[in-house]
Amino acid sequence: MDGFVQHWLFFTTLELHYADYYAEANWNLRTDFAHPKSFEHDADGFGLLFKIGTQLFFTNHWALNIAYDYAYWEVEDGTDRVFFADGTRATTRLNEVVWRSHVFSLGVAYQF
Repeated sequence: MDGFVQHWLFFTTLELHYADYYAEANWNLRTDFAHPKSFEHDADGFGLLFKIGTQLFFTNHWALNIAYDYAYWEVEDGTDRVFFADGTRATTRLNEVVWRSHVFSLGVAYQF
């Protein structure tokens, strides 16, 4: 059998990002809000991404991948603007927006 477990490869990454957050939405079930744009958010923040994993090479070309990814994004002290159906708008402070994710992945890779 040609090269049955030739080698293991371990890897990790850590990334820090600056975030320029903007979001808008249509609250279509609220008749007192304007449509199609009912509100918008605007803020600055940061993101942290971390990944750790391994590749197990069975041959020179085929490998099994296993990895874990974690992401954390946060913005604070932004602007929350609401648009009403009568044409008026209200602006308040956007307190905080947080997004977290955990990803476990398993895959097969062919490298040529």
